[in-house]
Amino acid sequence: MTIKVALQPAQTKPRRSMLHEPGVRFAVSNAVFVGCLFGCRGAGLRPAFTEAIVYVAVAACALALPPAYAAGIGGSAWALFTGFVENEYGVLTFAQADLVRFALLVATGVAVAMLTNRPPAYRSHE
Repeated sequence: MTIKVALQPAQTKPRRSMLHEPGVRFAVSNAVFVGCLFGCRGAGLRPAFTEAIVYVAVAACALALPPAYAAGIGGSAWALFTGFVENEYGVLTFAQADLVRFALLVATGVAVAMLTNRPPAYRSHE
């Protein structure tokens, strides 16, 4: 009687970084926006240039996120920009220009998310 034993390497799951979690990336994106606004204010940039940088930051932070999170990122970027660049002391206003900016920031985030978000890979339970 012969017994054959095949040795297989241990199967380990690759560790995922916390930055793969959408909620963590949402929180980090808010820190990125605050950092952008501080940097722009410190550099003495005009609000128009600061707004352009915020759009780029929204696009970068929305990469590969679900669209709902990306919409929230656009909304929080709008609140920070409107409250601390357009106005002072965090005061939010809802003038026509503010609402257009809100729509554009949310649309930027959602568009980038929809273009870069992939559905999760099918995982069999073997």
